[in-house]
Amino acid sequence: MIKKLLCLITILAIFHFPSYADLKKVVSIGSDDINYRFFGVAGAVLDDKGNVYICDSKGSFLRKYDSNGRFIKEIGRYGQGPGEFSNTISGLYFNDGLFVLDTGNNRIVELDQELNIKRYIKLSRLALSIMGFGDNFYMISRTPGRFSFEVGIYDRDGHYIKSFFDRRPIFIEKIEQSKIGQAISLIYSSIAATVERETGEVAITFQWPGENIEIFRFSKDGEFIKKIVSDHIIKYDFPEFRLKGLPTNLRFPDQSNLIMIRSIHSLDEKRLLLEYWVNEYNLDKAVKENEYILIVDRNSGQLVHRELLPLKSGIADARKSYICAILNEGDVPEVAVYRLDY
Repeated sequence: MIKKLLCLITILAIFHFPSYADLKKVVSIGSDDINYRFFGVAGAVLDDKGNVYICDSKGSFLRKYDSNGRFIKEIGRYGQGPGEFSNTISGLYFNDGLFVLDTGNNRIVELDQELNIKRYIKLSRLALSIMGFGDNFYMISRTPGRFSFEVGIYDRDGHYIKSFFDRRPIFIEKIEQSKIGQAISLIYSSIAATVERETGEVAITFQWPGENIEIFRFSKDGEFIKKIVSDHIIKYDFPEFRLKGLPTNLRFPDQSNLIMIRSIHSLDEKRLLLEYWVNEYNLDKAVKENEYILIVDRNSGQLVHRELLPLKSGIADARKSYICAILNEGDVPEVAVYRLDY
């Protein structure tokens, strides 16, 4: 009996199995009440006390709720002047305050924890998302003159320092470089990135992965560290029909899968979270849509845990065991905070 037990322990030590985890919704924000009604949530971020800051791009406002989901304060309206927003798409919480990317005005709005505006930071380049560590901002933007994306490093005053990454998926090489092909190439070269809060390490992945999920790790200064590869959670052969033209010209096979990594988040120094979306097609009709949380080891890319999300959503932020998700489906948009317990 003891020998069998020792043999089992040895097997478990050699082979890694995804761990058990329990995903529980702890806070839900969104109703017909005036202080909880949203029009189009574009971003949400958690602070270290569990407060939730929510950017509504259609309503052009920013709100703060406490860790129990109780409304605290709202600021903002549409416009270009002080206290006004135009297409706020993402937020970032530093230890010393909140930063909101206002793409319509091409600026970052710096606020304190009470939503008092401290200053506006004008940007020289159009950014698609905002991250940060120490004295630097990191923002995804399109590489000038090329059909690919890069991560730019900026100082706290919005001054551009340098760019890094500038890669494209291997399958892009198969696309004919016509005008349509260039548009498809740009779409399938899009990237998602995250910054590890303790070290500043940047992890980047392609939103439209090929046969494998590739994750590229860089230092806080933009120096390449390593590439890790994580397998898909389903058997997946890259569908060549994606490369044959715009939707009016597509010829779908009888059955196919369209897969996207919507976002990547750093949980801690050891784990990365991927928002993994699968749309199953029968001919040209989507018949099933699922969204998963994939947690992978930062060093090996090995799958640690996967979780099927109960609703279609978008993960806006993750902080240790807490995940902040946006649910814009249905009549009442919602922001939900989940706790992932191992």
